[in-house]
Amino acid sequence: WTEWARSELLTRHLGFAYWDVITYPVGAVSGVNERDHVEVMRFSPHEAPILATPAEKSLEGVTLGHFGAFFSRPGRENDYLWGRLDGSERLITLLATPPGSSVGWAREAESGGPADEGRHGVLEADCKRAARLIVASERDQLRQIGPQLDFVADRASETVPG
Repeated sequence: WTEWARSELLTRHLGFAYWDVITYPVGAVSGVNERDHVEVMRFSPHEAPILATPAEKSLEGVTLGHFGAFFSRPGRENDYLWGRLDGSERLITLLATPPGSSVGWAREAESGGPADEGRHGVLEADCKRAARLIVASERDQLRQIGPQLDFVADRASETVPG
């Protein structure tokens, strides 16, 4: 790390206690509480069900203390592909969620909950389009996992109902 980066990190770390002493009483007395509200969104294969269930994804790296794919090129390619696909689905979900809405509406639509079904159809179509683009861009590089690429391409080509 550069000297500047170390200095900034140390300043922030040591200065937090002083900043907290100054700002906490003001927030506690005024009822303002935290200055920024931060939403959290989980990025996990379990949260990205549009293309496949976690069982269908069959990640290689979950075995051997999450090193199951370490010495296997096909395993690494498989897990890399599903990481890109799941990540794109979660990012599209995040970007497609209107301000003030819960990012869980996609799962509610899957379970027949109160979510807007039309919006879920658009989300699913966008995720499938992204998956087709990912498969097209990776097909030449991921040479060991042809069947998985074909599986994803087939799923991404399925028509979205509605």
